[in-house]
Amino acid sequence: MNTILLVDDDVQFCESIQSTLIKYGYELLVSHNSDDAESKIQNEKIDLILLNWILQGPKDGMTLCKNIREKSNIPIVILTGIEEEVDRIVSLEMGADYYLTKPFNTRVLIAHIRALLRRSLNTSLYAIVRDVEYDVYEFVGWKLNITTRTVLSAHKKIIKMTSAEFTLLQTLLMHPQRVLTRDQLLDFTHNESTPFDRSVDILMSRLRAKIEKNNTPVKIFTTIRNTGYLLSCKVHRIKMPASDWESLLPSEIVA
Repeated sequence: MNTILLVDDDVQFCESIQSTLIKYGYELLVSHNSDDAESKIQNEKIDLILLNWILQGPKDGMTLCKNIREKSNIPIVILTGIEEEVDRIVSLEMGADYYLTKPFNTRVLIAHIRALLRRSLNTSLYAIVRDVEYDVYEFVGWKLNITTRTVLSAHKKIIKMTSAEFTLLQTLLMHPQRVLTRDQLLDFTHNESTPFDRSVDILMSRLRAKIEKNNTPVKIFTTIRNTGYLLSCKVHRIKMPASDWESLLPSEIVA
């Protein structure tokens, strides 16, 4: 059973979400402030976090999201009553995976939870399997392992990525040297959007910061003005024995 942490100071809302998640087979922990949330994250095994942007107490949801992301890749879904584009952008910049505005359809919430848990669980499920072949994309010395959802730099460092960042990179690798519009990228990554949504731009900025800062000698991403993005480099998709993959892995993980 997956454990979800709901961080929200609205008791009635928490009770409503709790009954929904229990119905779908999830265990729910509830925190009404940031201090209790951080304590639960430290002491409990949390698979996903539902976080209200506005919190009473020493830290607001924005600060808590940033603190969590600095230490962990736990999927984070922002739940808020504020329907402002700038807040959606800030949430992505802070490392959140999705942003839902209250009130929302609980089926939409469940769909996002299932997708994020499915992606994050792939890593732990395949990590214990030794006699398998991993599905791997190779590009300019980098490797993206679809099976374990791991990214390895050209210098053989594990690059820590959120679920949203990984999915966007995988999408671009699946369509190399092809211009993808922002709408196409939103569709491929199953991200909700509005006509003014800049979520793809924010995620691309995060990807560039993580990949280009690691001394990539070849241009990977190209911005197509007023259209979208292009993955410029050549990509090869290969099957790699688990033992060969594990022999490449260092102990160091780069944020």
